Amino acid sequence: MTALHVQNLTFNWPRSENATLRIPNLSLAQGERIFLFGPSGSGKSTLLSAIAGVVDVAPGAIQIAEKDVGAVKGGARDRFRVD
Repeated sequence: MTALHVQNLTFNWPRSENATLRIPNLSLAQGERIFLFGPSGSGKSTLLSAIAGVVDVAPGAIQIAEKDVGAVKGGARDRFRVD
């Protein structure tokens, strides 16, 4: 089972000229691990915030256990993070 799937994710902070994130494809199976590293400002925390639903992403860009993070809005986001 795919635990995390990221596809065509592009994220820009407001007033930023360049994309903070540009991830064409990333998949992690259940139990698989990944190590994020890079210099300050490279998007590590932004990626984690996007996965957690803290920042808005386009529908279809991030799925966790087949749940579309970009389609979850409002108070449902809080419940999503708890699940």
